[in-house]
Amino acid sequence: MTEMTRKRISEILRIAFDLLWFEPQGLYLREILDHMRTNYHLTEEELEPFSFAPRYPRYEVIVRVGSIALAKAGWLAKSSKGKWEITEAGRRESRQYSNAEDFFVMAVRDYEEWKDRQSARKGRFDFLAVERAEERAREQIQRYIESMQLSELRSLVADLMRGLGFYVIWTAPAEQLEGQVHLIVGKDPIGLGSGRIMIHINHAGQAATVEGLHAFKACMREADNGVFISLSGFTNHARQEAYADAQANIRLIDLDEFIELWLSNLQKISPEARQRLPLKAVYFLAQPDV
Repeated sequence: MTEMTRKRISEILRIAFDLLWFEPQGLYLREILDHMRTNYHLTEEELEPFSFAPRYPRYEVIVRVGSIALAKAGWLAKSSKGKWEITEAGRRESRQYSNAEDFFVMAVRDYEEWKDRQSARKGRFDFLAVERAEERAREQIQRYIESMQLSELRSLVADLMRGLGFYVIWTAPAEQLEGQVHLIVGKDPIGLGSGRIMIHINHAGQAATVEGLHAFKACMREADNGVFISLSGFTNHARQEAYADAQANIRLIDLDEFIELWLSNLQKISPEARQRLPLKAVYFLAQPDV
């Protein structure tokens, strides 16, 4: 197998960066890799397994490892959810370079140095296993929640709100599939205190739009707060509408944020409720800092 040129490595990394350029909310790494495989010409060699990471295609390892320098430089942000996005510093630096090789020269250098160090461990450990496991685990949790019926999802949201210390005052009937309000929660058991929270759940389909947000707000009283949960996320216009007003009383929660809220408050959620979304921690050998 021949060695890939620095120019070609830079081009592959640039493809990933360019995909992110027009995605202000970021993309999951799996979306980036799948898009590259489907929409860009990758050579047979680039699709073959890498020698020291035989479970992964060569181009995938290049993207994963080549991005390390960009992340360390503060040009690329990688969340614990597996989502990547370009930082403002990354956008500024990108505009200063006219070609991929100039921009990614530091990333490629770090990649080559990392590859040399890892070659000594060839065949002993699969240090990409933990990253792939985290991605697959997150994807599995997402699919599990997305597969729920609306009535099941309402129960899950109610469980979370109880774990956060709220009282569920009203839940829409299981057979009610339409409507703007699916749950009402409050700070006291009978809901007579101020600050009711109206909750809408956008179960599946397209990202929630500003029109959907307006319909939900029309059902709220002046003193109410709102939580709009959308498994498919929100359009940029909807997010701007919700957060542009300094007096805004609506919180938008997408699927990623819902999972993070569930995980960060897991110990506060009742054992019975945790059975609705059964999770188990698994330990892996982590990649050392090199």
